[in-house]
Amino acid sequence: MNNAVNSARTDAVKKMAHVEKWFYLQNAKFEDFSLIKQMEAVWQITSKMFPNINVDLKVTAPENEITIKSEYVIHISDMLTIFYNNMFFQFQVNLALSR
Repeated sequence: MNNAVNSARTDAVKKMAHVEKWFYLQNAKFEDFSLIKQMEAVWQITSKMFPNINVDLKVTAPENEITIKSEYVIHISDMLTIFYNNMFFQFQVNLALSR
């Protein structure tokens, strides 16, 4: 039984190490970035996927710029894309239901 558990543990560790490599950004060099500018960039990209909805993004920025570390740029962009996609999609659904 111990041999089976140890073998399974070894296999699981090897497979997790393999999967972990999928998420490693080799030689990716980004500079720290402005959250507001990233929000605006993702908004511009996402809004083009919903051409029938014409809404502008209005951000009231704090006095000091919010700067995010470079290693998070992709993750923040992904989260913003998901958030904006859901928002546009729900707007579209609500618009269709109100007709």
